[in-house]
Amino acid sequence: MKICRKNIRRAGFTLVELAVAMVVGLAIAALCLTMVTQYTTFQQMMMRQNFLIEEAPVLNNLLSRMIGRAEAVRIYPNVAAALAQKGAVQDTASAIALVYNNPDGTRAFAVLGLETVGTSKALKFYPMGTAGGVNSTASATWTLSRSVSSVDFRIEQGILRITLSGPNGESITYSGTQQL
Repeated sequence: MKICRKNIRRAGFTLVELAVAMVVGLAIAALCLTMVTQYTTFQQMMMRQNFLIEEAPVLNNLLSRMIGRAEAVRIYPNVAAALAQKGAVQDTASAIALVYNNPDGTRAFAVLGLETVGTSKALKFYPMGTAGGVNSTASATWTLSRSVSSVDFRIEQGILRITLSGPNGESITYSGTQQL
C-alpha cells in the first residue's frame, strides 16, 4: 500500500511562520508597554503641575480681588505680627495686612498669611473687623489654599509682589500696585 503524499495535510506551522508570529506579538506588546509608560509619566507630570494648573488661577482671582480692593497694605513677617500690627517690614514676609474703606466711611481690616497647620501649610484669610484693626485673637474664616508651600510678600520699587510656591517647587509671582 502506497501513501500518496499529495493528499496528506500537514498540521501546524513552519518554523519561519512561528518566528514571524512571535516577533509581531512581541512588537505589539512592546508598543502597548511603551504607551502605558508614557501615559503614566504624563499623569505624574500633570500631578506635579497641579498647583499651577488648578490652584494658581483660583488664587489669582481671589488675590486680585482682595488686594485690588484694598486701600492700603502692610507686610509683616508672620500672621501673629500682622494680627497685632507690630513689626511691619518692606522685604520678604509671609503675611500682609489689608485696609479697606467701607461705603459708610469706616475702615475694615484683614490679614492674609501663610500658617503651619500640623505638618502642612495653608494660606489663610483673617477678617479683623473695623475697630482699630488690632485683633490678635482673630480666627481665619477662609483657607485659600492648602497646596502652597511658601508665600513671599514684598515691595519692589513701589510694586507689591506676591510669590506663591507649590508643593513641588513650582512658583508663580503676582504683581500689583502698593499703597501705604
